[in-house]
Amino acid sequence: MKFVDHLRARIAYGWNGHIDKSASPFISATPWLDPITQSQYAAVLNTPNPALTWEKTENLNFGIDFSLFGRRLEGLIEIYAKKSTNVLADFEVNPTYGFYYDEATLNKGNIKNDGVEIELASPILNGIWKWRTAFNYSHNKNVVENVTTNATNQSARTNLSQFNPVAGQPVDYLAVAEWAGYSDEGLPQVYYGDEILDITQIPINGGDLDLLQKFVGQRSPKHYGSWINDVSYRGFRLSARLLYSFGHKFLADSPPRNTLYNYQRFSNYFTWHPAIMVNRWQSPEDAETASMYSLSTRVANYSHTLMNDNIAEYNTNNVLDAGQVRLQSVSLTYQLPPNLIGFVRSASLQLQARNLGPIFLVNDQGVDPAFPKYSGSLYSAYFNVIRDRPEYSLSLRVNL
Repeated sequence: MKFVDHLRARIAYGWNGHIDKSASPFISATPWLDPITQSQYAAVLNTPNPALTWEKTENLNFGIDFSLFGRRLEGLIEIYAKKSTNVLADFEVNPTYGFYYDEATLNKGNIKNDGVEIELASPILNGIWKWRTAFNYSHNKNVVENVTTNATNQSARTNLSQFNPVAGQPVDYLAVAEWAGYSDEGLPQVYYGDEILDITQIPINGGDLDLLQKFVGQRSPKHYGSWINDVSYRGFRLSARLLYSFGHKFLADSPPRNTLYNYQRFSNYFTWHPAIMVNRWQSPEDAETASMYSLSTRVANYSHTLMNDNIAEYNTNNVLDAGQVRLQSVSLTYQLPPNLIGFVRSASLQLQARNLGPIFLVNDQGVDPAFPKYSGSLYSAYFNVIRDRPEYSLSLRVNL
């Protein structure tokens, strides 16, 4: 075929192994001397874990590299399948076993990954005006299989999904309660099976998690990639890079943890008040518009206030679509004429802007998935604002 400049098909198959280097079949400890009694003792560093073995990953890849139409279109297509067995993951274990934070690294279950990667590049214009574009797309689907231990409490399942895999779900699943509005007292309500319960009626520690929570997606994108364009004319070059990602979810803003508990003990406990508190529930008329629960409703049981923290953050009303297209960077470069400065081989001046933010969001609230509002603490809120700011630079590059 005359329009084919280059075509290569390839296949690869192999195994990778991974072991937890921090684990050991033997106990290891650091010796100490008590400063008061001068007695010797030791602090356990690693609990013996003799059953730990290799995590194995089976890889199968099919690929095609091609160049068409006199190199007017180049690219590759790659399809892969990965199956990991004896996956290493941290699990909660009996405290008497002696593992740090009661979590042990164990070989538990399998993970399956399937995906495709596509890269396309083309010099659209190649005269005085030059325009080169490059597009890449990736898709990955992973699912956990055959896990023998799952999270037994709501906090572990919601906050630490990476440590509590669930069979049939992605590695980074998002599990939340199904929102049912506010009670007449302004407390969060959710569905527990077919019942609607407020946070004081849900069994302590969440009861049956399958009745309380539903899986609503994953935190990492299923579809993602970039589109890069370079346009040049004589000594000028303009470059722009777009990033896109779709098929994942994220959590919007939620009240700081322990707000209900501390506010009822010390009404002046908070020295700063996030905007989310301004429109909190204060009467039944606020049921549809309230940004958070009531602070005046008394909840005496501390466990129920912890339940309130989890429900206020991890509920379907607080889950947003993270699909987005971002303008990652734009740069304008001018290559100085070679005869401008005699002792310099080449010199260029570049103006660049980075982290310019999203130009398209799937969620209708306009919340940036990369930098969502965060009222958990003053420091975290400030840190997110700093990271969200664009960056600008002007540089001069000289080659002597």
